[in-house]
Amino acid sequence: MTKEYIIWGLPPVDKCTYCQEIGRIIGDVSMLTHANHETVLYTLAETLKEANRVMEVLTSNHGITNAHIQTIDFSEDLATMWKIQN
Repeated sequence: MTKEYIIWGLPPVDKCTYCQEIGRIIGDVSMLTHANHETVLYTLAETLKEANRVMEVLTSNHGITNAHIQTIDFSEDLATMWKIQN
């Protein structure tokens, strides 16, 4: 596989392990929002079409919001992925 398709998004607060841990610490999960952190939801798609189908299921059946797909192309030089363009 030369490309990896990573689905990111926000799970419902009641299913987000990060929010649950913070809620346990502060004692109240009801006031939490998680607009500031995304979660990797799925990494096993072998094609962009498959990733889009999985993302559709996650959003329509599991309450995922702000879902998007990150594509990493391993045939390109990954060292240049993080360089800032001037």
